[in-house]
Amino acid sequence: YTSTITFFNGVLVQCKWPTFVPLYLGINGLENDLNHYQEHMKETENLLLHYRAILKQERVLLDGKRNVQFLLDSGDTEVDVKKISAAMSEIASHKKGIHLVSAIRSSVMFDIALPCPLRIGNFASLRFSPSGSKAQARNGEVPLLFWDNAAQAYHIYIPKPYLKNRKTPEIKEIMQRLPNYMTGKINTYLESVKWCREKYKGKKIDAWKDDYFFGTDSKGSLSSGFSDITLEACQSIWPEHNLSYGINPHAMRHLGASLYLKHNPGDWMGLAALLNDKLETVIQVYAKKDYEGSRERIAEWANDQWGVAA
Repeated sequence: YTSTITFFNGVLVQCKWPTFVPLYLGINGLENDLNHYQEHMKETENLLLHYRAILKQERVLLDGKRNVQFLLDSGDTEVDVKKISAAMSEIASHKKGIHLVSAIRSSVMFDIALPCPLRIGNFASLRFSPSGSKAQARNGEVPLLFWDNAAQAYHIYIPKPYLKNRKTPEIKEIMQRLPNYMTGKINTYLESVKWCREKYKGKKIDAWKDDYFFGTDSKGSLSSGFSDITLEACQSIWPEHNLSYGINPHAMRHLGASLYLKHNPGDWMGLAALLNDKLETVIQVYAKKDYEGSRERIAEWANDQWGVAA
């Protein structure tokens, strides 16, 4: 998406007079007729503006549905998600070296993304602290996954300067307690990384960055590893789907949002908090998806309030 928009913007700049973009595009002779040239460039500009608008309008839906729609269309999405999580852990146990590390961090990222669907940049920027408090995390002013001694649970903290929508006044920060079932998963991940680093000490795995929870601050590395291991997991579970691509990390936001709405219909405030997005944005994107469900709930509400027994 970003590359396409950048290309469109670049060509739009070239459409402004005076340029010789027709020569680059292989259109010969137009420069000799300036009126024809300007008319042609104006038509080109309008066409590009039209397609750019379509891309921007559909961006959320294109990114959100990427490689998770088959899960949302299944009869039991929650069970299928658990199957993927289990398959990722199983696959990781058979990997070696740097491939083992990539697999286990993708596995724990998948599990974290369900209750806390961060953007990939926030995942990549996470540091780690084995002991602390919310106050200490806030004082550090960096993205952090930490063990809260008082709550006896892992928390994720993302300060406002690291958020994509940090310029929005109502967006403050992310301070999310992870559910209890994540404690064992994260501890296992940390133990696996420690064992793996000791076993392969001095080899390629030492590119690991100690101050980052996932051992890297590269969005590309995390994203590609995540897509690869989810593809391998899904292919092992559903070979009949003939999947060619794994799950896009951004699509986990759409998956988490859809599952949250399934169990909390109409809770737009909760969904906005889950995605750490503006209320009007989540309503715009997801309310129309829940239209039929809303109508059914209206009928049930009216029947409960004013229905008369036959």
